[in-house]
Amino acid sequence: PKGGFYVTYTGRCKICYGKESSKRYKKRRKENLLIDRNGTLEKEKAHSANWKKKNPIRVKEIQKKWYDKLREEVFSYYCGGNIRCICCGEIEKNFLSIDHIDGCGRKLRKKQGFGGSLYHFLRKNKFPKCFHVLCFNCNLSKGFYVICPHKLKN
Repeated sequence: PKGGFYVTYTGRCKICYGKESSKRYKKRRKENLLIDRNGTLEKEKAHSANWKKKNPIRVKEIQKKWYDKLREEVFSYYCGGNIRCICCGEIEKNFLSIDHIDGCGRKLRKKQGFGGSLYHFLRKNKFPKCFHVLCFNCNLSKGFYVICPHKLKN
């Protein structure tokens, strides 16, 4: 517009847009963001905690959905997309578990925990090669007898 202020996409006036004012603007903006972020973060945490208290069933649904998706991702990676026990071929996902190939899973469980935290650990560490998917029966047999009975038959 003629004779008026022209505002750029950054929200700054073109008349005031110089190197010095730009540095001051960026510094002030950064300070404001830090102040806002810290204040907003506390408000968001309080809001989130309040929502979780009011909606425990919905929270469990969301957590289960996240856990199932993570578990599916881990199993898909280790099975190459065809989710099954590598020993007996069991396909029921509720029976499947992650097994440490070297047999030193106890040390890792003590360090990392069980379930979702193990799946999270595997994804975070880009799916280490020392794990595979076994059904719970094969996994326990391997733990107790060192070798699964399915391997003895073959």
